[in-house]
Amino acid sequence: MKASIFALCAALATAGCAARRPVSVAAAPVFDSPAPAAAPAPRRGAATIAILPLNNNTGDADFRGLGGTLAEIMSVELAGRSDLRLVERARIEEVVKELRVGQAEIVDQEAAVRVGRLLGASLMAFGSFSKLGEGYILTARVVRVETGEIINAVVERGSQPGELDAMARAAIRDALAAPAGARAPTGAVPSRRDALADSLPTTRRVRPDAFGVVISVRDYKNKDVPRAEFARVDARLMKLYLTRSLGYREENVLELEDPTKAELETVFGGPGDPHGRLSRLLSLRTRGSAEVFVYYSGHGAPSVKTGRSYLVPSDANPDYVELNGYPRDVLLTNLSKLGARRATVVLESCFSGGSGGGALIHDASPLVLRAAKADVPQGVSLITAAGGGQIASWYPEKGHSLFTYFLVRELARRSTAPSSWPALERHVAAEVSVLAAKKYGRDQVPQFSGSGEGLLAR
Repeated sequence: MKASIFALCAALATAGCAARRPVSVAAAPVFDSPAPAAAPAPRRGAATIAILPLNNNTGDADFRGLGGTLAEIMSVELAGRSDLRLVERARIEEVVKELRVGQAEIVDQEAAVRVGRLLGASLMAFGSFSKLGEGYILTARVVRVETGEIINAVVERGSQPGELDAMARAAIRDALAAPAGARAPTGAVPSRRDALADSLPTTRRVRPDAFGVVISVRDYKNKDVPRAEFARVDARLMKLYLTRSLGYREENVLELEDPTKAELETVFGGPGDPHGRLSRLLSLRTRGSAEVFVYYSGHGAPSVKTGRSYLVPSDANPDYVELNGYPRDVLLTNLSKLGARRATVVLESCFSGGSGGGALIHDASPLVLRAAKADVPQGVSLITAAGGGQIASWYPEKGHSLFTYFLVRELARRSTAPSSWPALERHVAAEVSVLAAKKYGRDQVPQFSGSGEGLLAR
């Protein structure tokens, strides 16, 4: 165990950035200065930010020193931003020592502000990493030193200690997704300021036989695959709709963040075999009365050869999606074999080979790609964000993807009034298609199949 942890820390230290020289776990990491020559100089008026070592809440002494390494990795992630000035590591250590602030207090907001004032920083970033069951969580918060308010808080999850470096990078990006000093960074986790989330109605009904799987694939291991910027916030909004407005129990909703193909197969099964984790959950109930809801926000891609549609897991290469993607038809077929009373699938993705963040497939133009039409099995309802050769657009002003925003908004409006699947389809398709044409000059028409009873609140 100890050897593996030391290997991890060494890997994180060297993988964080070529601009750093190797570090040891026992000693505080050293950040090379100046920044890489390619990084632009901070512009006049840039905010000064200090990143404190992350607190080690694992209880494992073998992780000693890793908090400083992760803070360095966060610094490297921000090094190319011209709207930020980074406080040097040595200066941070000097002030922390001067104030006699213990490492355990660095996750405290007041202590961070005190350190920030002595450093002359306008923003302070701090947080922690912990072991939770078989996985890991990493938190990051950014506080405005002048007022003491936390302007953003982000939580990242991973299954292996080797993912902590990527978690640290993602956390600091999300915490500072807007220009430094902006009051409400965008693209981060949903917060109380999400007006759409606040508008969701609350039901008194409890559905003990309702099971949900909410999937977000935002970050991809293949660096050529663009980030699905709003996948995380979309998924959490949909989970909130399930639990608050439809009466799903929290423990009956599985959340998958950046799953691999193997993790998708673990939940849904593989070709010809639907007996995954979801099937096991349903086996504990009367199958004939169970209902299933699946939401996916992330990239989709077609096979260049056959047009077959695939969900793109976090470890996939869309150029070889036939080998490492999860087939959409397998998902639908396996759900139909669970014996549930009904199953509803909502896909916040398109299958054109393009995305709001750029092209996914690089050996063919996405303009000529068109996914084959989905065959929806009996008992399954399917909604996709866009048609065959279309791109699913984002709605950054609202902090969500375009389709998910209007779908949930219409669902919230219809929960207290007579609802019907055709009416929902008409209104969502109209809103999405008009705004996609106006904002991006492109066609986007959501596709509805089946009855959709499981999606409408009663």
